Amino acid sequence: MRKHILRELGLSVSIVVLFVVLGASTSVRADFPVIQTLDSGLNVGLWSSLELDSSGHPRMSYYHQDGTNTSLKYAAWNGTSWALETVDSRAGAGGFNSLELDSSGNPHISYKRTVSVWYVGTTQYIDAALEYAAWNETESEWDIETADNGDRNVGNNSSLALDSSDDPYIAHYWLWPDGNDLVYTYRDGSSWSDQMVDNGSQGVVGPSLALDSSDKPHISYYDIDSGGLKYGVRNGSSWAFQLLDSASQAGGYDTSLALDSSGYPHISYIVGSDPRLKYAWWDPTLNSGAGDWDITTVDSVTKAYQSTSLALDGSGYPHIGYYDYTNQEVKYAAWDGSSWGIETVDWVGGMGQDISLALDSRGFAHISYYDASNSGLKYANNTPELSTLLLLVLGLPAAAAVRRRKRES
Repeated sequence: MRKHILRELGLSVSIVVLFVVLGASTSVRADFPVIQTLDSGLNVGLWSSLELDSSGHPRMSYYHQDGTNTSLKYAAWNGTSWALETVDSRAGAGGFNSLELDSSGNPHISYKRTVSVWYVGTTQYIDAALEYAAWNETESEWDIETADNGDRNVGNNSSLALDSSDDPYIAHYWLWPDGNDLVYTYRDGSSWSDQMVDNGSQGVVGPSLALDSSDKPHISYYDIDSGGLKYGVRNGSSWAFQLLDSASQAGGYDTSLALDSSGYPHISYIVGSDPRLKYAWWDPTLNSGAGDWDITTVDSVTKAYQSTSLALDGSGYPHIGYYDYTNQEVKYAAWDGSSWGIETVDWVGGMGQDISLALDSRGFAHISYYDASNSGLKYANNTPELSTLLLLVLGLPAAAAVRRRKRES
C-alpha cells in the first residue's frame, strides 16, 4: 500500500497533552520506547491496517469483537488524542480489512463480512461479501457498498489500493472447501467488476496489491499449487506471472508488496515448513544490466509466523514488521544499505498477528498489531524526539529513548 508523508514532529507538545496521549495503557521499551493499547477485548485488533496521513498522524482500521458481536472499527490520531469509531456494526463485519487514504486524506477500507455459515456433513460453507467503506467528507459519514458477493466465501485477505483518481482496486481470494481463487475486484464508474487472477486447484494465500504510477496493478502472493512465492503484473488485458521462490519452500503464509520510485517491486514474505522471513526485490543492475530478482533471508535465527508488512524509506531501503513465533515477539527489521538491523518491538507472550507498518518521511517506523495474549490493538513508534519527551514525562532517563538496533548476521 502507498505510504504517506510525515511532517516534522515538533517539540511544542505540552505535558498535559502528553498525559492525554498516554492514557491508561502505555508501556515503555528501549527500542520502541512508547507502546500504546488503543482498544481491548476478545479478538479486538485483528487484521489491523495502518496508514499515515499528510500530517504524519496514524490511522488504523481493525476488527472488533464484543462478545458475539463483531464490527469494523477505525482509529485516528488527531494530534492530541485518539478517536475511535465504529464503521460497520453489522454482524460478521470487519474481517481481513485493508486501509488506504485518498489524495484528500480521507480513509477507504476494504473488508470481509460473513453473512451465513452452514454445514453439509462435516464440511463448512460460508457465504460472505467483500465490503468497501469510504469516508464521505461532505456528509460526515461512511459510505458503505458491497464490492463482491454471492454464494461463495469472498473477501479473504483483502488488499486495497487506490488509483490516481482515488478509485478502489482490491485483491482478495474466494475460498472454497477444496481450494481458493485469487481475484482482482475494481470499481469502474459506479459498478464493480471481478477478474480471475489465479485459480489453481489448491489456491493461494497472502495476496498484496500495489498500483504503479500508470495505475497498473502488481500482486504478490503464495501459490499453494506451485509451493512458492509468485508475483503478477497486469499488462493490458492479461496477467504475467513469475514464480520467485522454489517449490521446496512449502508452507508459505503471508506476503507484503511495495513498489519503489522506479516502479520496481519489493516483497517481504514468510515461507518454509519451518517458516523464515525472506525478502525479494527486482534489482535492475543484475544480469549485466538486464535485471533479475535478488532474494535473501532476513531472519533465519528465529521462526517467523503468519504476518509481515513491508515499507520502503526515502532511499528505497526496506523496513519489515513481522512476528517471531519462537520468541513470541513482534519484531522490526531494517536494511541500512549494507546489513539488516533487527529490533524487538514488543514481547506479546502469545500470538502477535496482523502487523501493519508505515514509515514517516525520515524513515521512522509506526506499527500496529494484535496482541493475542492481552486481547488488544497495539500501536508502537520509534520517533526519537517524541519518545524522548514522553520518557522524560514518565520520569525515565532520556538515554532510554535513544534508538538502538541489534545487529544480527
